[in-house]
Amino acid sequence: MDITTIIRYCIKRAINPENTDTSIDIKALSEEDLNKFLMLSCANSIAPITAVGSEAAKNSDVHPVFKELRNQMLASVMMHEKRAVAIAGLCSVLENAETEYILLKGSVLYELYPEPWMRTFCDIDVLVKEEKLKTASEALESAGYRYVSKGSHDISFVSPEGITVELHFRLIETDQKVNGILKNMWNYIESVPGHAYQYKMTDEMFYFYHIAHMAKHFIFGGCGVRSFIDLYFLNKKCMRNNDETTRLLKRGGLYVFSEKASALSGVWLENHPHDEITENMEDFIISGGNFGSYNNRIKIEKTYKTSNSKFVLKRLFMPYDKMRLKYPVLEKYAVLLPLFWIKRWFEYVINPRKIKGSLIEVSISSNLKENEISETQFLLESLGLKQKI
Repeated sequence: MDITTIIRYCIKRAINPENTDTSIDIKALSEEDLNKFLMLSCANSIAPITAVGSEAAKNSDVHPVFKELRNQMLASVMMHEKRAVAIAGLCSVLENAETEYILLKGSVLYELYPEPWMRTFCDIDVLVKEEKLKTASEALESAGYRYVSKGSHDISFVSPEGITVELHFRLIETDQKVNGILKNMWNYIESVPGHAYQYKMTDEMFYFYHIAHMAKHFIFGGCGVRSFIDLYFLNKKCMRNNDETTRLLKRGGLYVFSEKASALSGVWLENHPHDEITENMEDFIISGGNFGSYNNRIKIEKTYKTSNSKFVLKRLFMPYDKMRLKYPVLEKYAVLLPLFWIKRWFEYVINPRKIKGSLIEVSISSNLKENEISETQFLLESLGLKQKI
């Protein structure tokens, strides 16, 4: 039995046990398959879930893999407690600073899970209005948060508990249509009872933003299994079957992707049958892990029929549409593009990891087979994502 089937079984057994219609003896897997099962569980940030589904706590003496899964589960429980304190502290600081804010991503999604520690996330993401950024930043630093760096759309801090906080002042994805909708995020909010300054996205916008974020990561090499489990809970909450949700998804060019993503979520958690697209999507996602893989990312870029020399040139001279997302000042001053190419090269020169990554990408590009590229192109077209690369 292939590892994907095992992972699917464990997810379903942990999240939706009443729909688990088969029984698999995971202890009977070979040494190689058990290690692959652990590796893919960790790569997709679902180890606490597969730990529950494989009864790792009960089987921890049977094999080291189960012991490691149990340890991952216990670590997730402890991290959840730490994060809960950090989130409460963050909210308190922003409330005292009289700054409107919205918690994002995992900081909200974990509440949908049967057990909140099942939903792993590393950072606490929060959105403030751009005109309130200075106030929010100063409030955080005064409260003991350590400034790390400022990016194109957020500022990173480390909380007193040692957890990274991403203070977003704008939401940016990789697509113009999507960004046009996200620009109006503050028109799609509701107040949170018991808090004077905390808001949440409307269900329609939250769903749209989740799909948009999934699509962004997908075209960069994969968005991980976890985001599809999130989607299962969002669909269960009936966020999908809504006229306004559909309108936003169609405006953003994400309706087809959202339908196929929901179909795959149904395969994993509700015994829905596979079709050709969901099977190909599943292979791509599981192999890519939670943050995508070099191999998947290069396959996507090569769907443009790019020769190896053009691939290298595109790496050196990143197109304007991508550069302006990395350096927002280019939206106002496009003429500065050559200077920012030089800036980007310098950033690579002083970062050995980036140089190593680029060399790996060139090597993968040189060795990809035509059928791998054509299969990826078919998948992107089937998901409505080809035009978004």
